[in-house]
Amino acid sequence: MARFDYTDAPKSVLAGMRTEFMRAYDAATADWSQIAQKVPSTQKMETYPRIVGTGGPHEWTDERIPTAGEEHYFQVTNKDYAVEIRVSRDMLRYNNYGQINMLTASKAAQMASYIDQLTYELMAAAATTATYIGDDDTYIVDAAHEEGNSGSQSNLTETALSHATLSAARVAGLKMKDAAGKPLPIIFDRLVVPPDLVEAATILVNTPKLTSSIDNDINWHYGALDVIPNPYLTDTNNCFLLCTKRSIMPMLWQEFEGPTPLYVLDDQLKTKKYVDYGSDMTGRASFTDWRLIHGFIVS
Repeated sequence: MARFDYTDAPKSVLAGMRTEFMRAYDAATADWSQIAQKVPSTQKMETYPRIVGTGGPHEWTDERIPTAGEEHYFQVTNKDYAVEIRVSRDMLRYNNYGQINMLTASKAAQMASYIDQLTYELMAAAATTATYIGDDDTYIVDAAHEEGNSGSQSNLTETALSHATLSAARVAGLKMKDAAGKPLPIIFDRLVVPPDLVEAATILVNTPKLTSSIDNDINWHYGALDVIPNPYLTDTNNCFLLCTKRSIMPMLWQEFEGPTPLYVLDDQLKTKKYVDYGSDMTGRASFTDWRLIHGFIVS
């Protein structure tokens, strides 16, 4: 039997591992895509302007005079993320390709779900994340947003989720105004909850009638919201209403580079009996427009 080749072994499986890694990554369920859109990035930091103007569609009767209004913006700086795969000498020596592929697929799925983690952990911090660059007083979820002629508007509920508080939050969304003071109705369609609230939230939005009502009134939340359970929301009382049916989503995943092809990271076959492989990606999760989210932040 031929002796084990320490020189070629680390690279001998690399092509197969690369194929399996990308297959598993692409096949992984992307929960974040339910609440965020992918936005391509071409540089270290991207700047997203929000022009809060008073202009809009109108009857054209005379000279057209654009209204620039006040410019707000937010910046998203990309970060690097990495994953490592350690393959033992015995896996290579005995050609355990099945085990290597299983290990590779597992790490690829973890890489894909890491975007879920980044997105939902940021959502959990909505009440402490600044709305705009230079605005240290107003957060994504806040009781007092004001832009132009919008008047003071809130997307924050500080009491627990219930039929009444959910109704008030949905009505507040329908009454939302733009910077010109014109109606900008936000129709919430998703309710993201921690595991502890899944049962209560599911009953709340999937029961046709209000069983607690003397007259067994119709439940207007019935069928209006999709419940999305998420373990990255660790506070057992806090949850979020989202509007995901408009031209932009409440959040984004800014991607400069998806997972790179696997590469040999550290060859320690001769001394420690393993080879480390690696892949990395560059991007960042962020909020978009605060109007598209309503937080139940229970103190």
